[in-house]
Amino acid sequence: MGSLRGYSQKALVGNEALLLTAEYRLNYWTNDIFEGGVIVFFDAGQASSDTNIWDLDRLKTNIGIGLGLGDSFRLDIAKGLDRSDRDIKVTLQLTATH
Repeated sequence: MGSLRGYSQKALVGNEALLLTAEYRLNYWTNDIFEGGVIVFFDAGQASSDTNIWDLDRLKTNIGIGLGLGDSFRLDIAKGLDRSDRDIKVTLQLTATH
């Protein structure tokens, strides 16, 4: 599971996963060439190989900000909120559209 943008893909492993994401788009603009805006987001989740996926004591969370241009480009900067993770993660997402 690599959907928590503030963590590496190896931080969450297991057969079952729980993921919650909230995003708010700010200053979204549109013109003749493209549309885009700034996105503020919060992610929470965990993965587990045992049967207790709902044990919220192990829940990892992150916050971040992103820049989106149309449906094909997104740059996110996220920070995990665990005290053990001091890194900031940068994610670039490119999507081919028809």
